[in-house]
Amino acid sequence: VITALSTTAEDHDDADQDHFSESRDAATMLRDLGELVGHDTAPRLVRTTLDDAEAALAAMINPDLTLGAKADIIHKAVGSTGMIGLEELTETLSEAETLARAGIDPGTTALAVAARALLQEAHAEFAPVLSQGYAASQPV
Repeated sequence: VITALSTTAEDHDDADQDHFSESRDAATMLRDLGELVGHDTAPRLVRTTLDDAEAALAAMINPDLTLGAKADIIHKAVGSTGMIGLEELTETLSEAETLARAGIDPGTTALAVAARALLQEAHAEFAPVLSQGYAASQPV
């Protein structure tokens, strides 16, 4: 049984107004992020964020971690994925953190499967941009 967290239409409207949106491609997201944090920092931030999300997923499914430890690891990824605009992944991880803090193991829910799929999608979208070098995505 999965506990769903309710969201309102206003929540979705707010998400649509965010500076970054998953509807934009990875190159645009990286360029926009570069304008905020610097073009040298942006690719490192994306790589670190993807690593944070990988750690969160690993924590979610690790039966040896306490729920508090899982929540703390997932929390770090919630912040970083939100910063670079991975809204769906951020929301999924946030729900997993909330469950862990409520005493429910997120690794036993569909959230782990959803997080894995969203993380794979993020890797697939950012890999070509990051591998070709960031210079191509900087403004001229």
